[in-house]
Amino acid sequence: MARLRFNGGRRRLTTVVRRYLVSPVLVAVMGAVLAASFLAAPAVASPSPAFTLRPGSATDISVGANGSVWIVGTNKVADGFGIYRWNGTGWAPQTGGAFTIAVDPSGNPWITNSTGQIWHWNGRVWVQYPGTANDIAVGANGSVWIVGTNKVAGGFGIYRWNGTSWAPQTGGAFTIAVDPSGNAWITNSDAQIFHWNGTAWVLFPGYAVDISVSTSNTVWIVGVNEVPGGLGIYYWNGAIWFPVAGGAITIGADPTGNHPWVTNSTFQIFSS
Repeated sequence: MARLRFNGGRRRLTTVVRRYLVSPVLVAVMGAVLAASFLAAPAVASPSPAFTLRPGSATDISVGANGSVWIVGTNKVADGFGIYRWNGTGWAPQTGGAFTIAVDPSGNPWITNSTGQIWHWNGRVWVQYPGTANDIAVGANGSVWIVGTNKVAGGFGIYRWNGTSWAPQTGGAFTIAVDPSGNAWITNSDAQIFHWNGTAWVLFPGYAVDISVSTSNTVWIVGVNEVPGGLGIYYWNGAIWFPVAGGAITIGADPTGNHPWVTNSTFQIFSS
């Protein structure tokens, strides 16, 4: 769920934010889009997460369908940054190094590292997969998608694991998430939001720099509007991107869809 791979620590998170914040026009447009849709939207019951600060610091975060929470820390190690799993009270260190992380339905992570390599923890050891990627995501049904390293219109190539190789898909992306049916949501190099409906990419309103989908199919985004703690947090209520209090840089939706985990602009970790 995180951003592009960069040759430097915290620069990885801030570069993508600055990419959009330096464009006041884009930020203004998004604000207008969100405001208009909010005023026009019908009343809908909504999650209202209250965020709780957790120990540690992180550059990426992911929550599996079984509720397992993993992070990429801020401590440099071989191949990236430290990998940790939430044990209920703190972050238990794991072997290996990563830049981006996604958790499968069994609670085991997939990662990309500082050289773009792709690895999966099978419960015992790290298993390397072919290809290279900038971002990775796993759906509740186990479908694995990546954003590759080959430049295309809209960002970088999009691929889906077919059991033996990465099958190329149409379009270009910057970040990626996978819904419970195994279909991808993406943000592209212009921060546009698209969903693959099984046959075509469908453009959604608004702009985002990160995206996550829960097991219950609730979609959460980190927008491009600057707020304390980073950028605005929103979820799709079926009609609009509904804002919630708080700021984030990366986001991981929990299985219920009501209680996301986030990291913010100072790498703090919050659960809700």
